[in-house]
Amino acid sequence: MARLENLARQVADPLASPGPMQIIGADVLFQKSLAGNRARLNADLARILARKVEAMDRVRLAFGQKEAIEAILSDAIADLDKARAARRAEAALSPWLTGTNGGIGKMSAARANQ
Repeated sequence: MARLENLARQVADPLASPGPMQIIGADVLFQKSLAGNRARLNADLARILARKVEAMDRVRLAFGQKEAIEAILSDAIADLDKARAARRAEAALSPWLTGTNGGIGKMSAARANQ
């Protein structure tokens, strides 16, 4: 695009002496070609920018989904860790509470029998 702009400036320079192509009228054809190329490039750029916007929307959606899944997974892991810790604590205390460990539970039962 910049190259086309430079060519257009060179051709349109009023201080430059007319070249042989300008004398025979080829500069009109060049201007028409330049306008066509400029229009085509602008249309291509518009299409590319539209695709970029669509792609960015998909990327944002995917990122949001990824973040949501990570948050749900993190919460689920924390819940599992809490449940696992509660089961361990219950398993560790179970012999003491049921009196099957030869410790406090039996002593309490012996005192109750006296």
